[in-house]
Amino acid sequence: MAFTWYGEGGKGVKEIISISKNGILTINTAAHRQCFQGCKNVLLGYDPDRRIIGIKPVEETTEHSWLAYSSTLGLMISAQGFLEEFGIRVGHGIICSIDWNTFEKLAEIDMEEAIVCR
Repeated sequence: MAFTWYGEGGKGVKEIISISKNGILTINTAAHRQCFQGCKNVLLGYDPDRRIIGIKPVEETTEHSWLAYSSTLGLMISAQGFLEEFGIRVGHGIICSIDWNTFEKLAEIDMEEAIVCR
């Protein structure tokens, strides 16, 4: 049996974020390229009424910003304290799509649409 190799190089990949049970937010490469290119710091916010997490790329000198690490997986943010502060529970982890809010210039993650990892 011979393999047929996939050669699209990420074309058509949807922008998603995964949140691990230990509080690591991983923004996939597609979203990193689309929304967070060159980003080293972010602001994390939460709208409890809509159950939406907001991630806003900001300058390194922005007060209350979180360090974002670039990796081969995309962009990673250690956010355990943020999740605990707002009582955001992710169980074994979740995966969500990202919607870009052009007015606020931030990525919105709708927790109502999250897919729970098992």
